[in-house]
Amino acid sequence: LARSCIVGRARRPVNPRIQEMLVRFTADILKIIYDMDLGDDEVWAALDLLEDAGKNNEIKLMAVGLGIDRFLDIRQEEAEARFGIGGATPRSIEGPLYVHGAPVRRGVARLDDDPDDQARIFFMQGVVTDVNNSPLPGAVVEVWHANSQGNYSHFDKSQSPYNLRRTIITNDRGRFQFRSLLPAGYGVPPEGATQKMLDELGRHGQRPPHLHFFVHTEGHRKLTTQLNLPGSPY
Repeated sequence: LARSCIVGRARRPVNPRIQEMLVRFTADILKIIYDMDLGDDEVWAALDLLEDAGKNNEIKLMAVGLGIDRFLDIRQEEAEARFGIGGATPRSIEGPLYVHGAPVRRGVARLDDDPDDQARIFFMQGVVTDVNNSPLPGAVVEVWHANSQGNYSHFDKSQSPYNLRRTIITNDRGRFQFRSLLPAGYGVPPEGATQKMLDELGRHGQRPPHLHFFVHTEGHRKLTTQLNLPGSPY
């Protein structure tokens, strides 16, 4: 049924990869409906939830809540392990709040552009190395995080466009350092589709305070990771 509904008689060029993906996707959904004997009301309620998620830009957030992003990380790590590649910092999800084009600084940066009387100042320093622990001069470290209210610049229009976002080039010893303001943890929108889904699963949608990082340089795979800050119950 899935194949007959999707393949049909094509009147324009077909993308075979997309076609086969949608056949499999639809067939799996139809099988779930059949195997679990879902009623019409359950099917349309699920579609209503997805529609709400789309209207409020929560589709990616919902995918994170279901662990799809982590599954992609695991697949990449398994593929590298098969080729004997390992020893690097583990991946962690990018999340939906990265913004390209943050100001570039060399070696040292200050991330905060906006005053925030509620936030504590903190400093971080580190070194980027290869898997043999050799420093990597000129590596690119992109860092971004929320403010003390748990909001990100660009998405929160009350903040400067690149507040708490920087691109730092490591020095000749592979080192970088920055000053910033401690972020707060935050949760998914409490009235949104993702939280409704999590409620049905008996789960919360809270995150601890954390920092996001991209690290990349020529000849090495790009690292996407996060650093959770201590002290949070989550």
